[in-house]
Amino acid sequence: MQQRLQCCLQMPGVSKLGHLPAHPSLPVPLIPAQALAPHCCVCSQSLPGLWHWERGWLGWISALPQAVECPVHFDPWREAWQRQPVLCPSWERALQHPLLPSQGGSVQVRMRPLLWAACSQLLPWRAGLCSPKPAVTAMVTASHHSLRPPALLATSSSAASAPAGFLQALVPGSRAPSCWSSQFNVPPSALLVARPVGVCSMMRLPVQASAEGLDVVFVGVPLDTGTSNRPGARFGPRQIRAESAMVRRYNGSTGAAPFDSLRVADIGDVNVNLYNLPDSCRLIRESYQEIVASGCVPLTLGGDHTITYPILQALAAKHGPLGLVHVDAHTDTGDTALGERIYHGSPFRRCVEERLLDRGRVVQIGIRGSSYDPDPHKYSREQGFRVVPVEECWMKSLEPLMREVRAQMGDKPIYISFDIDGLDPAYAPGTGTPEIAGLTPAQALEIIRGCKGLNIVGCDLVEVAPMYDVSGNTALLGANLLFEMLCVLPGVKTL
Repeated sequence: MQQRLQCCLQMPGVSKLGHLPAHPSLPVPLIPAQALAPHCCVCSQSLPGLWHWERGWLGWISALPQAVECPVHFDPWREAWQRQPVLCPSWERALQHPLLPSQGGSVQVRMRPLLWAACSQLLPWRAGLCSPKPAVTAMVTASHHSLRPPALLATSSSAASAPAGFLQALVPGSRAPSCWSSQFNVPPSALLVARPVGVCSMMRLPVQASAEGLDVVFVGVPLDTGTSNRPGARFGPRQIRAESAMVRRYNGSTGAAPFDSLRVADIGDVNVNLYNLPDSCRLIRESYQEIVASGCVPLTLGGDHTITYPILQALAAKHGPLGLVHVDAHTDTGDTALGERIYHGSPFRRCVEERLLDRGRVVQIGIRGSSYDPDPHKYSREQGFRVVPVEECWMKSLEPLMREVRAQMGDKPIYISFDIDGLDPAYAPGTGTPEIAGLTPAQALEIIRGCKGLNIVGCDLVEVAPMYDVSGNTALLGANLLFEMLCVLPGVKTL
């Protein structure tokens, strides 16, 4: 039976970060190493690296941050010490605990100098250690043989007295704590944490149960019941998340720093009904109503293009009729197919009928392919949409086009909907309805970056069907395009 210990640790005051403090002159308590077998306070992952302190100072110092957060949930480059949990040794409590005798134990280590040294490594290099810092209660266990993670404790004796910005206990159904900081979440660097390590979330960001407290959320809608050709887009969100491990913190081309500007997290997937498309639309709409009510901007991982219809229902209920930047091989303004009015070829006709779109502020870019009608774009033009056939995009930069689009959209709310089949299948073969002679990835970047400065209230990236691209490049392209969308959102700073 596991015996557990609350270890309240306090930061000592030392002079400079990056230098190991001298040994204290006071007597050092002797603590059995096996009495402290901690787990990550975010994900409860067992941290066996801390069971081998006898290997020496350097190995123990490098492992110490795992006493608070496992490698996936630890970022040593936070902007301020207030934004991270603090390890602090409270020797009065430690020495009184029956598990920590002053002598004896199979493996004993001198704790105080090690903690002093490691705490100087735990905080950002720019932070000082002289100011008093609130204590955080961490959970440790007495036995390192058990594989069962301990229960997580609150950071103080009561929820009301817990200092703001510090990790709280995980309660079923509650919002998970921020893994990187109390203000901003930052993708971990592959220089510190291997890319295959950790939960598969978008850009390896923390996963939360809701949009509460966030500015932007990544949300998956794994639905492909509305597809007319090749199914498989239901697996798009999962593969996009997997490939997003390659996406880093800053946009080196534009200088955008979204993770220094906005609170971003992954809130998982909408629980769709794969057997009932209208019911799935209801579930999506209700989920996005909650997201919008929190004041959050949703960035959606599709899923087939049907999902844009209920998403726009939720967004238009708050913002009114929306402008639309729509990148696609198809206009998706069909009426019915096989007697059904809801499928991935009809979302924008349904949106027009429900007055969800500001029809004078809709542009459709990259349209191409054979058709069943001699004039397949007639409906779009009759509604006032601007249709840009792919022939008008070949062999040229789209920056002039996007200057016109920005003028057309003005300062009213807009939505970006990007179907991956808007790109040529040479670049994005993993999709359900590919059309030849499409846009290039460079043109896709020009379109998204050309939306900078617009009042963007939501975006989606749809129709990634990973099984048709064993290289993973289609999903990788989708992950990067979602990052580019994040970078052009209102409020993102440029460094």
